[in-house]
Amino acid sequence: MKPSGAAGAAIPAAALALLAGCDPSGPQFGADFPFFYLQDIDTDAPSPACGFLGPYGDGLACPGQRLLFIDGENGYVKACPDLGYPLDHCASTPEGGYGMAVSGELLMYVSNDTYLEHDPVLLPENGLFIVPKPSSTIAWVVCSGGVVATVSTSTWTVASVTDTPVEEPAAAAVTRDGASLFIADAADGTVRKFNSSTMELQATEEVDGGATDLSTSPSSGVYASPAGLSEIWHLDGGTGLHDFSIAIPGPAECIAATPDDAHLYAGGEGYGLVVVDRNGSLEAQTTSYGTPSDVVVREDGNRALVCAPDLLKVFVLSR
Repeated sequence: MKPSGAAGAAIPAAALALLAGCDPSGPQFGADFPFFYLQDIDTDAPSPACGFLGPYGDGLACPGQRLLFIDGENGYVKACPDLGYPLDHCASTPEGGYGMAVSGELLMYVSNDTYLEHDPVLLPENGLFIVPKPSSTIAWVVCSGGVVATVSTSTWTVASVTDTPVEEPAAAAVTRDGASLFIADAADGTVRKFNSSTMELQATEEVDGGATDLSTSPSSGVYASPAGLSEIWHLDGGTGLHDFSIAIPGPAECIAATPDDAHLYAGGEGYGLVVVDRNGSLEAQTTSYGTPSDVVVREDGNRALVCAPDLLKVFVLSR
């Protein structure tokens, strides 16, 4: 893969050396609301996840064995270190200093800006989802069989391991205040709420068809995408139970809320990517980005990333 350059963006000569092996695509601009097409990045493999490094930081994606660091303003690839193993998920440390990725029982982490790869952290089981705790030095890795490893991102050690009742983790998300960790279980179609400090199970909610994705609600609780419904569910941060629904054109594979909690992005087969408000009014829809596997919105609301595995691309959107 080679870097993607945005129109008119000057890339320093020193940065060009980091971009070798990464693949370009030229910028075009659309007029969709509430997003504009900024850039797309060709990948040599589907990226199962994407994220951002801090509230105003660069983007992350993890196609194949590469961890992509994506310029947050112009959308080109700044660096793409090959970590040597197929990557299953990626995320940022809470403060944005490192990009993290899991492969099997390894949690790998790479320094932001210098792109230095460090010795990996050994996990108790195969890692599936990385969930950074906001405003902390902690990240949870939800592993196969429902085991949750609490990792210190200051010492890069596993601080504790909890065996939860979850059998087949399908998604995970934390509340904005970091107090509760929600994990979807594909085995019984439930979403369970845990106290993030003690990992005590506090609530269990059944979701129609099981939840395909979970996303933090900027107001309270988390959003869930039921596999069997053309809806997004909101799960209350206190009770952990379903309290309201938002209509979308079809079942969603991935969801994300804008920082003001006014809009929700959803991606699914047959309708592509849509944006709805909290009343379910359709604000935007496009099939130009294929069927997204993941969508994330930066905390300042000005950038979004969309992973399109069927197109072997990651799209950078601007608002």
